[in-house]
Amino acid sequence: MKKIRRLDVVSHIVLVSTLFVAASIIILVHYNEYHNITKSLSRTENTEDLDKKITTLKLGLQQMVINQRAYVILGKAQYRKNFFSYYNALDDHIIDISKSFNDDESDKLIKDVNSKIVELKIYLRARVEEKDKGNRDKFLDRGNNEKLFSTYDSATKNLEQLSWITWSRHQADVKNTKEAYSNYSTSILISSFISVLILAILGALLIYSKKKIARAQDDSIDVNQRLNILLQATSDGILDWDLKDNKLLISPKFKQILGYDDDEIKPDFDSVFNLIHPDDKLSTWLYAKKIITPEQPIYNQLFRMKHKDGSWAWISAKGIGFFDKNEELERFIGVHTDVTLQKNLEDILKYSKDKAEIEGQQKSDFLAYMSHEIRSPMSAVIGLAKILSDTSPLTEEQRKYLDALKNGADTIYALLNNILDLSKLDAHAIKIERTEFNLHELLESAISVSSFRAREKNIKLTLESPEEANVNFIGDPHRIKQIVTNLLNNAIKFTAEGSVDVAVKLHPALNNGKVKMEITVSDTGIGIPKSKFAAIFEPYIQGADEITRKYGGTGLGLTICKQFVELMGGKIEVESEEGKGTKFIVTLSLEKPSALHDAPKKIKKVKSANQNVSLADGQKKPAVRSGQTKIMVVEDYMPNALVAKTVIENLGYSCVLAETAKDAIFEISSKNGVNINIILMDVQLPDMTGFEATRLIRKLEEDNMHPPRRIIAMTARDLIGDKEQCIKAGMDDYISKPFSPDELAEKLSNINNLNPKQKVNV
Repeated sequence: MKKIRRLDVVSHIVLVSTLFVAASIIILVHYNEYHNITKSLSRTENTEDLDKKITTLKLGLQQMVINQRAYVILGKAQYRKNFFSYYNALDDHIIDISKSFNDDESDKLIKDVNSKIVELKIYLRARVEEKDKGNRDKFLDRGNNEKLFSTYDSATKNLEQLSWITWSRHQADVKNTKEAYSNYSTSILISSFISVLILAILGALLIYSKKKIARAQDDSIDVNQRLNILLQATSDGILDWDLKDNKLLISPKFKQILGYDDDEIKPDFDSVFNLIHPDDKLSTWLYAKKIITPEQPIYNQLFRMKHKDGSWAWISAKGIGFFDKNEELERFIGVHTDVTLQKNLEDILKYSKDKAEIEGQQKSDFLAYMSHEIRSPMSAVIGLAKILSDTSPLTEEQRKYLDALKNGADTIYALLNNILDLSKLDAHAIKIERTEFNLHELLESAISVSSFRAREKNIKLTLESPEEANVNFIGDPHRIKQIVTNLLNNAIKFTAEGSVDVAVKLHPALNNGKVKMEITVSDTGIGIPKSKFAAIFEPYIQGADEITRKYGGTGLGLTICKQFVELMGGKIEVESEEGKGTKFIVTLSLEKPSALHDAPKKIKKVKSANQNVSLADGQKKPAVRSGQTKIMVVEDYMPNALVAKTVIENLGYSCVLAETAKDAIFEISSKNGVNINIILMDVQLPDMTGFEATRLIRKLEEDNMHPPRRIIAMTARDLIGDKEQCIKAGMDDYISKPFSPDELAEKLSNINNLNPKQKVNV
């Protein structure tokens, strides 16, 4: 018994010793693997912390941009204060993040992000300072705004890539943790196997313990916790809704987007759905029910959700539904992206665009008003000068006075056109026309306009035009003539003696069927320093102050020439030498008439460029009633009415005047109104517009079964769309103020080639 007891004791001692040795081996192995697991878990926690830092940097960057844009638009001091708060905090975030990376790819991304942020900060701070100074054009510059958004997007994308690298590291750390757990299990298995060799019973117990420990380890790892670790790697919120069990899993980022802590939103569908804006709830639910089907399980919608601070965050929701064998939705997984910043920026841009459009419309209205108010008296001055010049007998001195009056009126008219054209160019209210014209005749007309000034200074004015230029082209004759006239007037003004020469050169047809044309205007004047070549095309600049004092002028002519040439797809160049003269070369590409295939109607040829617009062939012209041709002039500015009446009566027509639209309609409705065949209708009248008056007249004609009268619009507005508006209102033709008596006579004679006092059958 004692032996047995001793053996038993020995066996127990052996067993205890073996257990101690085995336990020591297991403990050593366990400690080593446990240390590896601890390191992996520590790296995982560091990765999570780094992702939060990157997210904080992104939010700081977003808030800096939002507060800067809000300040420059709204001007509130709080936004400025917030902007500089985020502005100063970004550097610390960058330094903190850079310490967490030690690989080349991440360092490069961090440096690029830092450079983009520095660029953004410089740009945004500059705009804030411009706002502080009140320099509106600079801090609302659209081109710079596009650069801002491009730089901001680039920085954001790099931060997203850093988040991806962080997420990848996190995956690697999770993988290492799993491997550590696997190694830990393997070590226990090996130690157990060794223990089994020493003592089967002890080995069996150890194996049992290993299985129990492994099972406990597996059970201790919660699935939701592992999923939350993975979800931390993305900047978007994620939800997983199990419709069968009505369980909802939402990621921490989902809650952070709305400003909530992890435990502040209950994990159920109603709690999340109630955060949606009341105006968006029904549409969101109906859209989801309609869109998410077995055939089309993808979901994509934009709606608002309530932030913790009471504001509404714009959410871009994307998701996919999973269906069971009965085609019933059993699970839905969605991703929420916060697009509030983008929506706010879109609203700011829309506000800026709407404001610019309103200001543009106000400017156009002002231009129309100013054009009418100035052109109306100018039309009277030019018309009366022409009428007086045709009156005989006139002494040589009287004719000299009239020529001076006409020259002054033409000068004022040219200046007025330059000022209005520059304003319309700034407002993008200029439209290039496509009309058939004769190039040689256009140049002769331009030289004729400038010949009086050349004769006054005893300057020789010449035109060198090849035979091939005496053909028709398609383009904007009015603008081309205006360019040549401006260049001629400029050359004559700065030339004391010698000559001003105009030369045209045509090059062979280009691949697109157009002909390249060069018009050169050269003079023997004072010349231009090379240092001033670029400046002379800027508005209000004439090279030097002493030139402005000596020669006068506004410095607008070359500016307008350059912008018109560029609008027509051409270019203008200058060659000059001080004291010897200047040469301007205008290069344009013009179509031949045969190339105008896409025109819906054949365009009527005009011999020279002017403001008048003729109807296209094919536009139905109403017939004139039989009997004496009688013309009504509807004009509230009596000097213009006097000019029109005098011209009309000198041509042999009968004329009646109406000062308002109501007077005109009353006259037409009267017994004498049936004899009125033609109406000259001013567009801007005191009681109603000429367009409204025309519509009423057309209605009266229709009600009384009277043949349509021919109505010619008279307008001093000269804006885009005037011609179309006249035709739409029921008018037949169009003439711009100021017009000469010859132009008015041509308009009247062009109506079915009607002769004075000619009886025309209906």
